[in-house]
Amino acid sequence: MLRLPVDQSASFLQEIESYGNVMYRSVHGQDVTVEYVDNDARLRNLAKHEERLLSLYDQVQTIEDMLKLEAELSRIREQIETIHSRQQYLERVTSTVRVTLDLIQVEEKEYLSFQENKPLWEEAWAGFKQSVNAIGRLAQRGVVLFVTVLPYLFAVALVGIPVYAILYRWRSRKA
Repeated sequence: MLRLPVDQSASFLQEIESYGNVMYRSVHGQDVTVEYVDNDARLRNLAKHEERLLSLYDQVQTIEDMLKLEAELSRIREQIETIHSRQQYLERVTSTVRVTLDLIQVEEKEYLSFQENKPLWEEAWAGFKQSVNAIGRLAQRGVVLFVTVLPYLFAVALVGIPVYAILYRWRSRKA
């Protein structure tokens, strides 16, 4: 993952794409204008509220009122700092572009399947080779499964055959 200045992102992507064949490309964006404007208005209102509270500070008569005013000022200051840091984040994020690259080496058959206007026989041959490879992989998986299950089969046979022989003799004696 990379972060680039917005004005350099298009040339960077063109440069990267020139090194190989792009199999998939996706561009996503999020408009944060409404959030930014709302936050800006909230910051202005909170700042005015803080100023009013500070002007009341000199007029407070009791310690109890002073503590209430301090608590309210603290709450307002916390909101201001939270919104301010969100604004800074939005400014930083909107001035850059996040680029995520997944570089994968693909086999010829996968590359050919993404090509347009390829000859029918070429597409058919690529499909045939893919099917033969899939059958080979299936056979390999079958062998791996058999070898994996083999110890369990031996354990079942080791216990099962004597039990079967005992039950068979027991039934034949009753009959």
